[in-house]
Amino acid sequence: MLCAAPVWLFKRTGLLTNDGPADSAGGNGYYVPSGNPGSLASLSMWKASRFNFWAHAVDQHLLFNGVSAAMNAVSDEEKPIIVDLLANPAQHPGPDAEPLCQPLREGGFLIPTDLDENESLLRRSVSECSSAGILELTIAPTYACNFRCSYCRGTFSSGVMSRSSEDRVLRYISAEIANYSEVHISWFGGEPLICLPTVLRVSRQMHAVADSRRVLLRVLISTNGYLLTLPAALALFDAGIQFFHVTLDGPASCHDRLRVLTDGGATFSAIVHNLHDLLTHIPGAHVTLRVNVDETTVKFAGELLEQVSKAFRSRIQVNVASILKEERRPTIDLYRQINRVARDALNMGYWYMDTQLSLNRLVFCPADKWNSFHVGPDGSLHKCSPRDDKPEVDVGHIDAQGLRHLKDTYRAWHGFPQFRRECLACQFLCFCMGGCRLERMRGIVDVSCREKYADIENMIINRYIALSNRQLADG
Repeated sequence: MLCAAPVWLFKRTGLLTNDGPADSAGGNGYYVPSGNPGSLASLSMWKASRFNFWAHAVDQHLLFNGVSAAMNAVSDEEKPIIVDLLANPAQHPGPDAEPLCQPLREGGFLIPTDLDENESLLRRSVSECSSAGILELTIAPTYACNFRCSYCRGTFSSGVMSRSSEDRVLRYISAEIANYSEVHISWFGGEPLICLPTVLRVSRQMHAVADSRRVLLRVLISTNGYLLTLPAALALFDAGIQFFHVTLDGPASCHDRLRVLTDGGATFSAIVHNLHDLLTHIPGAHVTLRVNVDETTVKFAGELLEQVSKAFRSRIQVNVASILKEERRPTIDLYRQINRVARDALNMGYWYMDTQLSLNRLVFCPADKWNSFHVGPDGSLHKCSPRDDKPEVDVGHIDAQGLRHLKDTYRAWHGFPQFRRECLACQFLCFCMGGCRLERMRGIVDVSCREKYADIENMIINRYIALSNRQLADG
C-alpha cells in the first residue's frame, strides 16, 4: 500500500540546461526563455522531454523524468490535463493547466524547444567522466578466494599485495589526494579479508592522510562475509570502514548450492552469524545486502529477507541483481520478478538501493570515469576487474615512488565514443548511459537494456514508495 506523499517529489541535477541564462526568479539552473515562466503565453517555447514515463499506483498516477529524477504524483482528474499539456504545450489546454506549467518545467518534464536531449545527456556524461573532484579506487589486495561460486568467472590467482605494493598505493594516494575533494575506496577481490592485515594497515594510513589534508574519504569493503567475524568487523570499523557489502544468494537451500567453500562446504550459516554480530555490536555500520538471482532462485529471495530480524532491516539496503551468464541474457520476466522482490523488501522495512533509475547514474559504471581505477595486488591499474580475455582494461601501473604511469590503452578506452548510434533513439538512454564501454569497443551491440526497463512502471513505483517512506538509497 502506498504511503501519502507530496504531490511534487523533485530532485534536480541542474544539468538539464542549454547555454542560456538561468531563471533569475527560481535560480534552479534551468534555462527559461523570455516571458513569464508561469504563463501559458510562453508555452510555444517548450516541448515535452522524451524521457518522461508514466506509472499507475493504486489511486494515483506517477509521472517520472529519467534525467532529473523528478516525480509527480497526480490524481485521475489531473492526469489528462498534464497529458494534453505535454503532448502539445503550444495548444494552451486551458486555465487548469496554468498552475502545472512551472512545476513541469522545474522537473524537466517540459524542456526548451531548442534543447537537444541526446547532446545534453552526452555533455552530462562527459562532464561526470572528466570530473576532477573525486578519485575512485577499487583495491584488490588479492585475487585469491575462499569460495568457489558456481557463476563466478574469477581466475583465483594466489598472489597477495606485498608491503612494497602497499607502500606504492599509499604514496600514490598521498601524492594525489590534495587534488580532490573526495576519495572513494572500495576493497574488493577475490576475497579481500584473506588479506585483512593489509586492508587494516592501508585503510588506517589513508584516513590519516585524508584527515591531514581535510579531504573526505569514504571506504567500503565488498566481502563474501565468511571471514567477517566480529573481531574482524570491529577492527575494520576502527580502521574507518563503515560500509559493508555482503552477498547472500537466497536462503540456505539456494545459497549453499551457489556459494560454497573451495572444498564444497556450506557458507550460509557462518555469514548470517557474522552479519548478526556486526549489526548487533556496531551500530554505526551500514550494510548492503546483495542477492544474486536467476530464473530458478528469484522466487526464494523473499524467504531470505523474511529471516532477517526486523530490528536490523532499517540499517540494510537491499540490492537484488540478476546473475549474468555468458550464454544468455536475463529475461524480461526475471527483471519483473526482481522488481517484485524489491517491493517486498520495501514493505518489510529495508532500504531500497535504486541502481536503475538513480539520480547519480551519470555513467554506465565507474570504469567510464577518467579518475576511476581498479588497483591490482602488484600495483597494476585496470579500468575494471582484469581477466586474461580483457586486455583492453589493463591501462597502467603505480611505480615504487607512487607515480601513476598510463598506457595507450587508457587513451583508447576513454577516446571511444560514449554512445552508440543504436542508443540515440532509445527512450532508456537516460538510464543506461550507453552501456558497457568494453562491449562498445568490441563492437558488441547489446540492447538488453530494453528487457531490463520493460518493467519500468514497477521501478518507478518502487522508487516512489522508497521516497515516500524515506527508504531510498541512490546507487
